[in-house]
Amino acid sequence: MEHVMDDVRRADLRSAQQSVGRFPRWADVLQAILVLVSAVQIARCSGKPWVWVALASVVPLARFCGVAAYRRRVVAWVGQVWASAEAFAAEPVRLPWRAAVLLVVLPAVLFFLSQTRPIRTGDSKPVTLTASSLVCERSSDLSPYVSLWQTANYFNAANELPYFFLQTPHGIYSHYPSGMVVFALPPTALARLLGADLHKIRTQDHLEKAIASALAAVCLGLFFLLALHVVDARSAWLTTLLLAVGSALCSTIGQALWQHGGVVFWLLLALLVEFRTWRRHGGTSVLLQGVALAMMFACRMSSALLILPFGLWILRRAPRRALLVGLVAAVAYLPWAWYYRSLYGTALGPQVGQAIGFTWNWREALLPILIGPDHGLIVYQPWILLGLAACVPAVRRLLPVGEPADLPNGWRWACVSAIGLHLALIASWNCWWGGDCWGSRLATETVPLFALLCLRPIAALRRLAWGRRAVLATAVLAAVLHLTGVYLKADYQAVQRGIFTHCPAQPGSWENLPFLTPFIR
Repeated sequence: MEHVMDDVRRADLRSAQQSVGRFPRWADVLQAILVLVSAVQIARCSGKPWVWVALASVVPLARFCGVAAYRRRVVAWVGQVWASAEAFAAEPVRLPWRAAVLLVVLPAVLFFLSQTRPIRTGDSKPVTLTASSLVCERSSDLSPYVSLWQTANYFNAANELPYFFLQTPHGIYSHYPSGMVVFALPPTALARLLGADLHKIRTQDHLEKAIASALAAVCLGLFFLLALHVVDARSAWLTTLLLAVGSALCSTIGQALWQHGGVVFWLLLALLVEFRTWRRHGGTSVLLQGVALAMMFACRMSSALLILPFGLWILRRAPRRALLVGLVAAVAYLPWAWYYRSLYGTALGPQVGQAIGFTWNWREALLPILIGPDHGLIVYQPWILLGLAACVPAVRRLLPVGEPADLPNGWRWACVSAIGLHLALIASWNCWWGGDCWGSRLATETVPLFALLCLRPIAALRRLAWGRRAVLATAVLAAVLHLTGVYLKADYQAVQRGIFTHCPAQPGSWENLPFLTPFIR
């Protein structure tokens, strides 16, 4: 039956293409030109990205609304791509990369590019600055860029340098790990090639936002491919949509080049490789996972508590492969160890100096981290509670019994362990709320793991009338909470009046509701 439906879809696509072929090709040429011009302008950081996104969308949207034959072709084409995702969810043989790109990554990157304001934090600034210095000066020394920030309000207590710069015996370098530079270097080189002035703050802001948008979109694509291993295509896409508009992937990873984005990307890649190759692993899978784990640690030291459960999970099932992955990770980290040691005097990088900030009083901060109105993980991702639906008898009856045969045993416990360790670490930090940020930024790495755990309950809820309403309600609520910060500038320091700059007098107090400030100020 499925083969018959595929033949019908292909026939519809051929018919639509033939009918469109009777129309003049000037519209196709114009559409391609506008897309190319818009992509070049975004790459060279010229103007506002949303303007170029709108320009590239004018012709295809007009044709879709006004030309029936073109609309049929697009619908048939999307249907064929969607069918590949459904077929993979039923029988995971060949990864539907095209479906992930066209149904998730492309729409997501356009959505994130529509959010064009610069984020008000300095933590992520050194990423594009280091990439710019490597491209222009062939060095990671940031001295040529210090003058850009002389008038900005980013200075440390001594008023000598912006706090995200660090003076070392060798020069001025990033005060944060440099693992994210890997993502920024190719786009920065392209921007320079296209004529962008990398010594302007405006260029740096636009460059960072464009790269962050692409990274967040790719993370969503990786999650979608992971989800297809667990549930049907509709449930996988719906959960991916929850992440795109109602989670920290929207308000944190998609807004700036925080280190969390790199950790999430490499973690999802390592999980996807494990889901795909745990039975028939080879040298490529070992290499990919080892490099991914090394890059996670190069991005952020705290990722060690995500790497540990992942490594133990593999060790329990395949000791020899776990040792090989660990060896590759150690070798892959050696260049970073050399780089960090040569600049900062330690192979672990500049974050070692921040280790003195741990109070280890995690019991006091854990509750606000989970349900606090200013940075509560569950408050800003209310769809996490859908995972508890598995305890409801009506939902439990719809859940499959046991693990799917194509999934490695124990993946849920690996996710739960990683979540628990990471949240305990955040709660032990003296700045557990994360400084100037929106929502649960420091818990960002746990969000896709929570989403993986929610996949099967969400798939079951979709089969119940009240379950569909519950999913819709939590999705809308989460979207409102995050899009308020993204579009209404609710995380600006001036609006928040120091809520984020200093720990609230009563952590977790419901007197401060950041998501309401745009409406009551």
